[in-house]
Amino acid sequence: MESTQQTSTAPFTLSVLDNAHTAVGQTVEDAFGEVINLAKVADQLGYQRFWMSEHHAMPGASTSSP
Repeated sequence: MESTQQTSTAPFTLSVLDNAHTAVGQTVEDAFGEVINLAKVADQLGYQRFWMSEHHAMPGASTSSP
């Protein structure tokens, strides 16, 4: 059985929310590379979850809207 015991002493857990924006002159592939790097760092630092935001009518966002 998997343990659900928290290793932190904080009274709450932290998550990361990423909007996956593509900067001017940046490719979508570059933007997703940054998303992956951020997710890896968040995991190493012990964040509980990594969320990707939903967007509507945001031309600079690399993720799709549902």
